[in-house]
Amino acid sequence: MWAATGAARMNAVIVTCVGAIILMLFGPILFRKSRVLLVSNGKVVAVVKRSFAPPWREAEYGIYAGNSNLFSMWGDTFEFPIFVHAFQDGRRFLCIVDDDTAILVFVVDFTGSSSSVTNLPKWPPDEYTRTYLAQRATNRVTKTHGAVRLPNCMEIRQASCEIESLTDGQFRAASLPTWDLGFYRFYWPKKALLSALDTNRSSVWPPLAGMIAAQ
Repeated sequence: MWAATGAARMNAVIVTCVGAIILMLFGPILFRKSRVLLVSNGKVVAVVKRSFAPPWREAEYGIYAGNSNLFSMWGDTFEFPIFVHAFQDGRRFLCIVDDDTAILVFVVDFTGSSSSVTNLPKWPPDEYTRTYLAQRATNRVTKTHGAVRLPNCMEIRQASCEIESLTDGQFRAASLPTWDLGFYRFYWPKKALLSALDTNRSSVWPPLAGMIAAQ
């Protein structure tokens, strides 16, 4: 009787261990976050869809309105989109991307107009940072007929206010995970994200973002 009980316990331990191993190996693929809804004025205007690929392989992040692919970005273990914000017109999308060399912030614009028509100061104010972000942004976006450009100061303020107003649950729902194990996901903290949208930003790596990268 005791032998039978011991064997049953051993079998239970083996099954538990095998299940844990399967979960660790296939959880990041089977249970990962593959869609993020982009909401503007209370309505879903687009969806971010992450391609089906193992976490150690390059993935495509497609932004779709209905069945139309507005634009795509690519990402891998060390370089990936962090957040996509839809403006109220549903035709401009602010993207925040960990480019490994910088935290990029850029707009994919389908309005056909240019941000240069405003009299607002250029963003970011530091010329080197502005030039570097602009050059790197065009390397991240594929499959689009929209204009890839830096945001103007008004867009930066608007996006910052709307992101800051999100509850913790809303922020996680709107964010793309930086590391997705399926059963647990890591997200950029809201404060670090907002530091990338600082109106006086003067570095390709904002201070709070640098602290996260160093961990």
